[in-house]
Formats: sequence, C-alpha cells, structure tokens
Amino acid sequence: MAIKPHRRYSAEEKAQLLEIVQQAQERTGQPVEEILTQLDLPSATYYRWKSRAREGCLADRVVVPRRRAPLPTPEEVVAVCAFARAHPRMGYKRLTWQMVDQDVVYLRPYQVYHILQEYDLLCQRQPPPPESLKRPREPDHPDEVWHIDLMYLYIPPRWYYLVDILDSYSRFLVHWRLNLTMHAETVTLTVQEALEQLPERRSGEPKLVHDWGSQFLSAEWRAFVTGAGVTDIKTRVAHPESNGRLERLHRTHREEGFSEEDLSAYHKALDAMAHWSDYYNYERPHSALKYLCPIDYYRDDPEARLAERQRKLAQALESRRAYWEGVYGC
Repeated sequence: MAIKPHRRYSAEEKAQLLEIVQQAQERTGQPVEEILTQLDLPSATYYRWKSRAREGCLADRVVVPRRRAPLPTPEEVVAVCAFARAHPRMGYKRLTWQMVDQDVVYLRPYQVYHILQEYDLLCQRQPPPPESLKRPREPDHPDEVWHIDLMYLYIPPRWYYLVDILDSYSRFLVHWRLNLTMHAETVTLTVQEALEQLPERRSGEPKLVHDWGSQFLSAEWRAFVTGAGVTDIKTRVAHPESNGRLERLHRTHREEGFSEEDLSAYHKALDAMAHWSDYYNYERPHSALKYLCPIDYYRDDPEARLAERQRKLAQALESRRAYWEGVYGC
C-alpha cells in the first residue's frame, strides 16, 4: 500500500494507516522510519496524524469560505472616483477612512483599492524631492566644509564676539578670534587668517557654511568670497540646526571651556580660549569621532589610530588571560 501525494484522506483511512504502521512495527521490529519510507508516508504527516488521533480529531478541518461582500453600488463608485480626483495625492487607505469620516461612502480599503485600480486613479508614488531639499552629503576629507558662527561673551564691562571656524569632517577648531565688534571686516579677517594656515586647498574649497547674519550679507563678505575662491553656503532661515555642529561646539565652550573667572577680564578670556582650543583639538576625545581627537581626523590617520586601539586591547586581553592562568594554574 502506498500513499498517493496530494490526496485528502478521511479520518477512517488515516486511522487504518496508523494501525498498519503499528502492526508492521510489532511484527517485523523495523524502525518506524523504514516502514514510512516503504509506504511513501512522510514522517511529518505520520506524526501529525498520530498527535491528532490522540486528540480524537483525525478528520480534516474544513474551512468554509466567507461569503463575498456585495459589490459597491454604482453611486458609491461614482462618489469614490470623485473624491479620489479631488485628492489626487492621497493613498487609497487614507481616502477610505476619510470618506468614512466625512460620510461620503462606507467601504473597506480593499474595495476602494479595486475601484481606483479599475479607473486608473491610484495615487502614484511621488517623485523624489529636488536636490535643494535633500540633506547634503557628509564631507569626506578635511577642509572641505567649514562652519562659521559668532558667539556672544560678556566680559566686564562689555560684550565681545567670538568667531569660530570649525572643520565639518574632523570637528577640528581651525581658527578662532575674540573680536571687539561683530562687523563684516572682523569676520572676513578671521576667515582670511584661517585660509592662510592651509598648506594647500582644492578649487572652491573650503565651503563656508553660515547663517544669515548681517556680516554674511554685506558687500565686503561677498567680495571676499569671490576673491578668495571659496564657496558660500547659507543655512535655512531661522534654522540653527543647519549649522548644528558649530552650535554644539558653542555649547561645549560654555559647559567645559570657560569658567566665571576666565570671563572676568579680556586677557584671561584670551588665555582660557587658547588653552581650551588646544585641549579640544589635541586631547579631548570626541563622541562623533569614535572617541578619537579632532586632530586624528584633521591631520592624522584615524583608521591607524583605531587599529592601534584594538591592538592594545588584544595585548591586554592576552596579558590578563596569562595572569589568571598563573593564579589558578590552569
């Protein structure tokens, strides 16, 4: 007797087959798997039937198909089409529930989908946004993008203006200047000093990212950008997040860089800023740089520094293992 594949067996036939397998095993002593192979009965099917026999439910479960819902009426189809044409950018699920909420028609999403598909009214995927709305790619080398911003510092008896220039790729504080005014000439002078420090630079670089401050809208700034051969990039209006890396640096200045004593006099503030900028660039691990220092990305090889870390950790692990093996003698 062999099992025919894809055939549905009644509960009596299943019980008979289970009994045949059991009798064959008792009489011949063969393993169950060999008997099942001779009968072409899959072992998974056999054990499933056996489990269901213990539960007393060998009969197949009959699934009664649900009655198909009545088709939408012509009036409902017309209403759906009209609503879809009035909202061409809305997906069919949103259309469905909005029509229910607005008492237009009361249909299920799949019914609305079929109507829209039949009349070619399905919302098409929107084209990608223009390049101007996309987030710019991350810089991949030093001095490609610089962020510029001013920070107000009150040093008695007046306000001073700290101009920072931050390299976007490495978070290196390229240059800073504590100015008496916030006029355009002080900002252009600070950027010019930073550019003079570069050994070489690519055409159109660095790209200077800044807000819409009056310094960056002046004729002097525009003339400087043209003469220096750099690229001028303005952030979105009233959107400090566009210059967020430098905004975060300014927060770090306040939290870690300056004390009240440092801001008690102009010369003390200069000394504190010089000490702090050296520490920030050369000694302080940066969370955005895998806890390397900005100088490691700005003028060093970060991959080599990370590999060196892993080598030290591996050596320490071997030393630690040798220590404990010596302690326990194993």
